[in-house]
Amino acid sequence: MRKEHWITILVLMLCAVATAQESNFRVVGASATPGLPVECRIKFDHTSDCEAFSLGVIHDPSLLSISNLQRGFYLEGANPGGVSPDFLMLETNLLSGSGFVVGCLFDLSPPIVDLIAGIDQEILICTYQVLPTASAGDTPLQFSPELFDPPVAMLVVMGGLEFTPTWEDGSVTILPDCNLNGAPDGDDVANGTSEDCDQDGVPDECGYSPGQPDCNQDGIPDICELDCDLDGVLDGCAIAANQVPDCNLNGIPDSCDFAAGGDQDGNGVLDACDNVPFWRGDCNSSGSLDLADAISSLYYLFGLSNPVTCVDSCDVNDSGAVDIADTVFFLAAVFMAGLPPLAPFPNCGEDPTADLLGCASFPVTCP
Repeated sequence: MRKEHWITILVLMLCAVATAQESNFRVVGASATPGLPVECRIKFDHTSDCEAFSLGVIHDPSLLSISNLQRGFYLEGANPGGVSPDFLMLETNLLSGSGFVVGCLFDLSPPIVDLIAGIDQEILICTYQVLPTASAGDTPLQFSPELFDPPVAMLVVMGGLEFTPTWEDGSVTILPDCNLNGAPDGDDVANGTSEDCDQDGVPDECGYSPGQPDCNQDGIPDICELDCDLDGVLDGCAIAANQVPDCNLNGIPDSCDFAAGGDQDGNGVLDACDNVPFWRGDCNSSGSLDLADAISSLYYLFGLSNPVTCVDSCDVNDSGAVDIADTVFFLAAVFMAGLPPLAPFPNCGEDPTADLLGCASFPVTCP
């Protein structure tokens, strides 16, 4: 056989070997919220044992920064199928561009131990820090043969031959975290950490979806405000439009007050709207002001058995609530020449101030 025929056959054999050996790098991305770290992995597929490889990966520095670059499972000799390289360059401080470059040679001296052929081999783990100012969306992680000086090629060595691998870029998904609590907004809503009353997928503390009906123009959508009678109209707006009654002026429709037990005497009128004439300060309705009224007030205040039938009479300072301040006010008025109970004292009469207390009955004749 002529010499040129042997050369042709040899070239064809080398080409067949070259084309039979395939390799591929792949970025496996991940997701995170602004201000938190995220781990991304480089996976390696190759049909023949690998003697060396090099690669580069770039990212957007306005959204990500590299906090750590380390060898993956298959670059650790202690792991099954793994090999510890004799030479491994992991470089993240680049003079130009943002990213990292890697150069790896598995064995420099006999006995030669290469990375055995395989698929889905994790070779690198890169930890990125998502910048606090990063906006939500996908930001690419792209392989590049143009990083470093001189540029680090995308290269795989198998069987003593150099190959240009194929590669698959990846990305980091930056999840919205409008309240910057480190949890994706969707998780906040799903877990109940945040409310989303307007159902726009954004926690309410971050704002409401624009264009929602807002009958009272207070900046809060009607769907997020109280509609206790479920008539489809915000309670405050229904009351303002005289669509529902609110006799005690508490901003809650009377029907809801009734449902909450606001008619204890069962006379069909809210206790707070009965306006039975009473004598302020006469907490036990005895017809006189004395120490027993202070004691009745304390019994009522602390949930003890008491003879109070007109709660409004115990509200000595007319604050709209019965509390310890009323007892102090009463004792000062009776025993220390302090200010007298407020109107209608010294007479009997209706409460001049609308509140939730009410007076179900005042069983004695006013003095």
